[in-house]
Amino acid sequence: MKSEVALGLENAGWPVLLVNSSGAILRANPAAVKAFGSTLEGEMPLSAIWASENGPMAEQFILKWDTSP
Repeated sequence: MKSEVALGLENAGWPVLLVNSSGAILRANPAAVKAFGSTLEGEMPLSAIWASENGPMAEQFILKWDTSP
């Protein structure tokens, strides 16, 4: 991701998470920390905040995302 895009998302008013292909949350903007709590300040799995209402498990979502254009 280009650094200017990442910087723009850092200042977004909505929660933004940077997640790697293994499903680990690498970065969270301030809105995400406000929404999900300070636990996002360290590297953690996406599954730790994934709601069951989202449908497939976080890991399945990441696998599907990796294979989608």
